[in-house]
Amino acid sequence: MIPNRVLILTILLFGSGYGVEDEESNLVDYYEKLINTEYENAAKYKWDKNAKRYKPESEKQNTDFGTYDFIIVGSGSTGSVIANRLTEINNWNVLLIEAGGYENNFTEIPAMTAISLLSDYNWGFMSVPQKTSCLGMKNQRCPFPRGRALGGTTVVNGLAYSRGSQEGFNQWAKMGFSGWSYDKVLPYFKKAEDYPTGWKEGQEIVIDSDVHGKDGPLLVTFSEPESKEYPNYIGGNEDLGYKVIDVNAGIDEGVSKAPTNTQNGRRYSAYKAYIKPAETRENLKIMSQSYVTKLIIENNTATGVRFAYNGKYYTAKASKEVIVSGGSVSTAQLLMLSGIGPKKHLKSKKINVIKDLEVGSALRDHIGITLYFSSNYTLENKQLREYVQEFLKGVGGLAAPGPNDAFGFYQTHIETIKDYPDVEIILVPNFGNATKDFSKKILNLKDATYKTYTKQDPNKRIFKIDLFGLHAHSTGTVRLNSNSPFDYPLIDPNLLTDKDNKDINTLYEAINMVMKLIQTPSMKKMDTQLVIPQLPACKNLKKLSQKFWKCVIKQVGHPVNHPVGTCAMGQVVDENLKVYGVDKLRVADASIFPLTLTGHPNAPCVMVGEKISDIIKSFYGVN
Repeated sequence: MIPNRVLILTILLFGSGYGVEDEESNLVDYYEKLINTEYENAAKYKWDKNAKRYKPESEKQNTDFGTYDFIIVGSGSTGSVIANRLTEINNWNVLLIEAGGYENNFTEIPAMTAISLLSDYNWGFMSVPQKTSCLGMKNQRCPFPRGRALGGTTVVNGLAYSRGSQEGFNQWAKMGFSGWSYDKVLPYFKKAEDYPTGWKEGQEIVIDSDVHGKDGPLLVTFSEPESKEYPNYIGGNEDLGYKVIDVNAGIDEGVSKAPTNTQNGRRYSAYKAYIKPAETRENLKIMSQSYVTKLIIENNTATGVRFAYNGKYYTAKASKEVIVSGGSVSTAQLLMLSGIGPKKHLKSKKINVIKDLEVGSALRDHIGITLYFSSNYTLENKQLREYVQEFLKGVGGLAAPGPNDAFGFYQTHIETIKDYPDVEIILVPNFGNATKDFSKKILNLKDATYKTYTKQDPNKRIFKIDLFGLHAHSTGTVRLNSNSPFDYPLIDPNLLTDKDNKDINTLYEAINMVMKLIQTPSMKKMDTQLVIPQLPACKNLKKLSQKFWKCVIKQVGHPVNHPVGTCAMGQVVDENLKVYGVDKLRVADASIFPLTLTGHPNAPCVMVGEKISDIIKSFYGVN
């Protein structure tokens, strides 16, 4: 990676003369070439359909990789935290195994979030064909992006830092998990955070310092630069009576500039926050590009793992615990491959059943759709070189945090629990030609869907609004395709299938909220107009009617990459995240969430890492 300190060093050596300008020009050249190269690669890229890139030629060969106190499988939002915190204990040796590699200069660019999904940093999972959502996608299959890197999905996500609502965690507690109430998890959010205590004058941002940390490793800032649409969006919310709030202070209804994990216009991943400061510790061994194929379980006790690396198999042993942090898809797959899962399903794949648990049986995800709008603002049109020059100063369109500029949380009449918002509405601004549009490929859209859903007037500035239903009542599954660890699992989100139709009705209410929003004086100032979807499947329905919108939802509604619940507390793990019936084995990632949260999962996953690290230390009697 080109370090940020290059420019500083050059200034010290050359003052303000030729050297600085030359170095700056070289950096601009480098990033301009990098971005164009990645555009070319993305256009040609095809996602893996399996994990056979990791498969050794010989099944018989196996090498002893030694014994560690703890083995952590997966270095995402949670695994990265645990690796850091456990190696604070000098006499604990930790092995961290990650299938991906290190992030690079391209993934650091916030505006390149979507394009990064068209690379090896994304596992490239796809759902099985759907019957109730993703109908406008090729073969009715929803993309299911998951990060593959040290830092996991934090290397390719939308950078939003969103804890969730107070009531969401209290709902967990009411299910019997008292240690996960809001009051019990708040200290761990604070421990993780380096949250701003104030922000720039002239920007209406609310920060409740009493509920935030300032000394944690995870840097939180507010999205920059401010888009042209942002003041109108905030003003429109205020016109409707919604306040600007601190959306990370427990959340009532309200709106805010988007808190993000960025630093000086660059992505700030879990790798940067937790792994990088710890990777030189002698008691942390990191194995990247390594694929765990099985948990070794003897006498109902986890004793180690088998993994593939560079064409060979290795076996590593754990004297204390194995902790699986592979995320809602890969964690469920690994447990089932290892004999922990639904008995009938495992037997059908000829897998010896060690523990009959409902692994993979309660997949939940937020469902989302995107609406397009035109405005009378002038479309920004610059050369890529200009955007790069701005980016190197930490500003401009390339520094914009992916799809998040501002977001609000709202409660529909469908959710009857008080102070429990069930809808999120996100402003996705237009920064001109700073990036190229790969939405057709990323969303797996059919040609007809892409042409009619995103059809735009080239003479008008277009921006987007994302709408998420937050309280998923529908449940799906993760199941094995075979007993081979190199076959991708079968992912069935099964969205919009709840018997009371709460999920589709919630999203329909969210659309109604947005339609009211664009009629406010603030939004009318920029002549906001809905670009009405012209989807073939919905063309015979009355435009903007309930039937029309529900047709649109089924055509383009999709999981928004917030999967949870496949190893949920109460079904697969206990309150201390120990797998039922198997000693020395824990699961720690979003798969343990018993319900979806009012917000994005990254911040809660970091919290889980902080909390479980303390639980583990306490269990072994150390501080």
